[in-house]
Amino acid sequence: MKWLPIYPWFYGFAVTPLFVLFGLLLRRIARGKTAKLYQAAYFLEYRKACYECDIKSALRNESDIQNRTFWSFTKKLKNAEAHGRLWKYVNAMAKSKKIPRDIYAEIS
Repeated sequence: MKWLPIYPWFYGFAVTPLFVLFGLLLRRIARGKTAKLYQAAYFLEYRKACYECDIKSALRNESDIQNRTFWSFTKKLKNAEAHGRLWKYVNAMAKSKKIPRDIYAEIS
């Protein structure tokens, strides 16, 4: 205690709103980043589902592809969570820019 300067107790109350505002700012940033990570991971799975349908030459409508994507994405997230690596998996999927081969190939 002899190295620390002793401030009046009301300084703690004066600084509290700054800490609250800083906490709200960090929460907002974290929510935005989390949403973007999940969205990027979902669209990677969506591109994979579209590619698989194109490879099999199975013409499916958009709702079938979305249902398949949602099912496989949810299954993979549950599996990753069961093994304790959910955030690592979502980050890896979101940062992956893998585009399946021939997805943009021109049909001649």
